Amino acid sequence: MDAPSCWPPKSDYRYSGTIVYNTFPFPDVTDEQKQHIKNLAEEILLARASNAGMTLAELYDPDKMPDDLKQAHSTLDDAVDKLYRPQGFANTEERLAHLLARYEQLIEAEKQSKAKRKPKRQVSSVL
Repeated sequence: MDAPSCWPPKSDYRYSGTIVYNTFPFPDVTDEQKQHIKNLAEEILLARASNAGMTLAELYDPDKMPDDLKQAHSTLDDAVDKLYRPQGFANTEERLAHLLARYEQLIEAEKQSKAKRKPKRQVSSVL
């Protein structure tokens, strides 16, 4: 596994220029699926814009979150879930179990791929 991308080695933090946190690998998608996800993400931005008088803290407060924003997030979440598997997930535990199992499979495949590419060492005999 890679070293952390952001960590406190002393009393200060060091940041990567490209990654600060690692996420679960996104599944392979078609251009059509990718565009669908982009469109749904834009719906979230439009819902935020339609509630311009609210701060982000208010927009995402569970007691104040506007219905259109809740719906936009729910629709996007469902669409992303279905990229991982057609039936989606019944709950967070099921989703996390699936994502962790998939991550482990990808790590194992990467290890096997590296092992196949590793050049064999030639042993020279000293007489």
